Amino acid sequence: MNFSIVIPTWNRSDLVDALLESLYSERKRYQQGETEVLIVDSSKGTEQTKIISSCQKYDAKYIDGDDSVRKKRNKGIKLSSYDYILFIDSDVTVEQGILDEYVEAYKNPYNVKLGGVLGYTEFVGKKTFWWKLLEITSLVDSFSFARNYPFHSWTIGNNVSFKKSVLEEIGMFEENFPFKLGG
Repeated sequence: MNFSIVIPTWNRSDLVDALLESLYSERKRYQQGETEVLIVDSSKGTEQTKIISSCQKYDAKYIDGDDSVRKKRNKGIKLSSYDYILFIDSDVTVEQGILDEYVEAYKNPYNVKLGGVLGYTEFVGKKTFWWKLLEITSLVDSFSFARNYPFHSWTIGNNVSFKKSVLEEIGMFEENFPFKLGG
């Protein structure tokens, strides 16, 4: 199973470098198909230069993008080479085996029409007062949909995969929302 990994970003050079390093190791380890990484970035100046350098170091394609995250994702879809698109946000690092987990999920043990697969996101780092406060609300629930529900009608875009044909069939991400993030 071949994956195009699309990463929209803006001004996060240190985070992009950490993500690309984690993906580089995972891509070298992955034996079930080919992969490519597309960084779609709207940074300028020093941040852009650093992100381009990280792309060169970790075998990723750099693509100049619009400010809208939805437009960046759509550009990544259009320029992708493979049938499965994995969206990862630039403030994430991946653990070893993530691609194999997606392959297993696409084997579809539920025998239903499957257009995409949600990935689980675990927050790491120091648990500050504000983070503990957030955990008792429902604001972070969507990051664990993959672990808590076998099916869901929507997801966040930080760790999710879709079949390219399904994305094209539905018209990809809606670009006309009045805000830059989400969607």
